[in-house]
Amino acid sequence: LLAEIQYSGDRGAAIRELARLTGVQDDHTGTSEAWLDYTNRLNAQTAFYHSQLTEADYKYLASRGLTQDDVSRLMIGRVTDGPLRGRLFLPYFNSGYVCYYATRALPGGAFPVNKASAKQKICIF
Repeated sequence: LLAEIQYSGDRGAAIRELARLTGVQDDHTGTSEAWLDYTNRLNAQTAFYHSQLTEADYKYLASRGLTQDDVSRLMIGRVTDGPLRGRLFLPYFNSGYVCYYATRALPGGAFPVNKASAKQKICIF
């Protein structure tokens, strides 16, 4: 409502105003530039992980009912770095940007039973 009444529909401006009024701190330094940089880096990482899928990954995903078109549309990828290396990368989108992701173990891969340590919430709305 605040967005419509005071900010010409700009929900981001309304959220920043409500955060200011309530004392909520922004984890991304509070600047639009910092948020855009963060979002751009996450989207680039998603595209890179998607490009790293192997033929075996596509076969596994097909066995789970996903076509190659589904995998491409959803930008599912393979983590190739860090402690989650070898896991599937499952991005979640909001307004065309990755805002959250989860990872899932592949058969014989890293962290086969530990889902909780393999996902991270990164949305700020």
